[in-house]
Amino acid sequence: QVPQSVAPRNGDMIRLAPGPAELIDEVPSGRLYVDGAVTIGADDEALKDRKRLGTEGQLIVTMAIGKKHTIVSGPDVRVRGLSAQDDDDLQTALEEMARVAEGAFNKLSAKDRTDSDVAEETIVKAVRRAAERTWGKRPLVEAVILEV
Repeated sequence: QVPQSVAPRNGDMIRLAPGPAELIDEVPSGRLYVDGAVTIGADDEALKDRKRLGTEGQLIVTMAIGKKHTIVSGPDVRVRGLSAQDDDDLQTALEEMARVAEGAFNKLSAKDRTDSDVAEETIVKAVRRAAERTWGKRPLVEAVILEV
């Protein structure tokens, strides 16, 4: 006894009146989160990064390179969310991460040193591996190379 029917999927918006019932739009559905003034899905990259930061920590490596693409300052390593037995152990670990970053950069070919994206990715991979050996975690690693 129903004059018309519509078989919607999750997220389908249906107009019931005036006129015949029909699909008119699609809206976000599923598990959604409010992040400040923005609504995001459960698979959003920002949420993945936050979860990883919370469990794995973060390392930031910065260095300055000169016109001849050699290191003129750094590497400087900063850490968030990773701990050690005491401050001396943490300082030793950070010095090791700096040595690894410098070694990774110095192993690059002259051509790759001029490409900051390649250089940063190489440093990220090397430091992440070293951090996993040191802390048993795979922290979020960010490398920043400044050309001076």
